[in-house]
Amino acid sequence: MTSLAAAVLVTAASDGLLTRPETVLLLLCVGYLTVIVTCLGRVDDSGKLTVAAECSRLPMLALLVPPAV
Repeated sequence: MTSLAAAVLVTAASDGLLTRPETVLLLLCVGYLTVIVTCLGRVDDSGKLTVAAECSRLPMLALLVPPAV
């Protein structure tokens, strides 16, 4: 699923539907989530892995919150 999401993001970016910062941040989120999925079954504390998965959306916060001037 994460590979499909990455392919859709790259296609949308190449079609001009996403700006470069949006594409980079979304791909960062997908990459982070891929690492978390890879850790499933390999990490003893699933609670920390759950929190990490919920934090995978945090890079998108950079697009929603304008930088302080």
